[in-house]
Amino acid sequence: MLVRAGFFIGAAHGIPVQVVAIAGACLLLGICAVRRPRSVAEIARTAPWYILAFAFGMYALIYGLQKQGITLLLGRGLELAAGQSLLAVVLLTGLLLTVMSCLFNNLPSVMIGTVMLTDLHLPAVELKLAYLSNVLGSDIGSLLLPMGTLASLLWFHLVRQPTGVTWADYMRFSFAVIPPSLAVSLLALYGWSGWLLR
Repeated sequence: MLVRAGFFIGAAHGIPVQVVAIAGACLLLGICAVRRPRSVAEIARTAPWYILAFAFGMYALIYGLQKQGITLLLGRGLELAAGQSLLAVVLLTGLLLTVMSCLFNNLPSVMIGTVMLTDLHLPAVELKLAYLSNVLGSDIGSLLLPMGTLASLLWFHLVRQPTGVTWADYMRFSFAVIPPSLAVSLLALYGWSGWLLR
């Protein structure tokens, strides 16, 4: 809770997020070392380092794609959709971020989506709706596949042995629940745009 509060306090005083995050992690490790000295070594031994390597690799891949102009390419497509209707903007942005999140993980994907939208010259209402669709696609759509979020990967790491849950089990459930949930959320956002434009 203190670490979370630190993000807000740090933002108000111009302290970079990474400084607060590293300080919070060191504080938590220090408390753990005082209370249970052996647990720090156990954390280092049992931590899912491959998930962190995967996350770093996804960030590096997304950064490379951005340098090669993927944000400009995706932005052009979105600008074409914006010329059609608000519904097209909402659906295309949400679906685009869903696909990107499932392929590259939601955190680097939402960063790419945000950079893409920042570079577009859309009217204020369309830009606001695109930003919100960006969030919905990366938060809801990313749950289609376990690799869509770091939380899902960590959850799999914790429950794989005791429960025997497989990727197939996860996807049977997620493909039944996530598409309708995302569709309802995006359509509700579009419906809200009608109120916004009054």
